[in-house]
Amino acid sequence: MAMSCFIEHRARLAILKNAIDYIIYRKAGDESKTVATDHMNIMGKEYHWSRMDFLPRAFREGLEAIAEEPYFHRYPVFWQWFLWFFGGFIMTDLQEKEYELFARHTGIPPSEIPNALGAYEKLFPMERGWFIDLGSKSMVKEIKMMSVPFMGVGANVRRLQYGGSRGFDGIPTGGQFTIKDLSDWNNVVVELLRS
Repeated sequence: MAMSCFIEHRARLAILKNAIDYIIYRKAGDESKTVATDHMNIMGKEYHWSRMDFLPRAFREGLEAIAEEPYFHRYPVFWQWFLWFFGGFIMTDLQEKEYELFARHTGIPPSEIPNALGAYEKLFPMERGWFIDLGSKSMVKEIKMMSVPFMGVGANVRRLQYGGSRGFDGIPTGGQFTIKDLSDWNNVVVELLRS
């Protein structure tokens, strides 16, 4: 399952990258890369259509919404970091620090991180959203279908960032199971690297 989840998120990331490229080329007026039309002659009548018409309406609407956001051009970079380095999760009781950490690596200011996170939702709408809030028992909000080894990488990043000399136990977080979850995810990646 971990491999299929990885492949699915990787495919969405590729689509996001192409969508952002489309917006950039469109804003630059480069029709050679943005106007994709086909035509067909049926019984002497010429029919023309845009390939964009074949995309889901929600995707097209999401694309238009994202195009108005000031840092949309950084979203593919953000999502690469968020999924493969930060493990696809946010520590909810350290959210302000998390956004500052994300900003340092992605070039998106902390105030714009919610828009960057919302891009997935806008382009790939999912019933009940893409994020699962684990609640007060584990102070983590994670993206659905995230590959646990990458969550382990993200857990280790938090250990190094927030834990100091005490490691996971030094992370200033609440929740009965938060530290255990982080440690378990980290152990998965350690075991994977050992095998």
